[in-house]
Amino acid sequence: MRAYEPREVTGLAERLDALPWPISMAAFVNAVAPWGWTKGPNELLYRTGFRPGVSDARVTDDLEGNVLRVFCDLIDPTDAEFDQVNDLYVAFVHACKASWGKPYRVRGGKGAFTVWTLSHGGAVQLYRYAEALGLCYFTPRATTDLDTFI
Repeated sequence: MRAYEPREVTGLAERLDALPWPISMAAFVNAVAPWGWTKGPNELLYRTGFRPGVSDARVTDDLEGNVLRVFCDLIDPTDAEFDQVNDLYVAFVHACKASWGKPYRVRGGKGAFTVWTLSHGGAVQLYRYAEALGLCYFTPRATTDLDTFI
């Protein structure tokens, strides 16, 4: 199964957190280009290179056209098995705890997630479903209503 390494997960979140927020959808394209990200079939989808040829990152925007949240697949779900997904989720949580300390919020069971607030004002949510594992980065603007989103 293709998956990010735990240190890559924290690095990705920290790169996102260091962007100059708020950032427009148009400026986001240029901001992530040095990371190798390219636009997918529309302005909300991106190809990160993690899964070649697949749009594996998605963004949402607010009414003003600024990026609000960034979602990234952390595994290739085409060959994922639940036990592998769960083990990776635990490894990612440990890596994030080592980097950022105690989580802001944790929910176990089906649809498990763990959320941390980050140093530049954003927040990151690791989430796990049966055969999916991902990261959602909340921009500083989105964290004003963080409890509404999670």
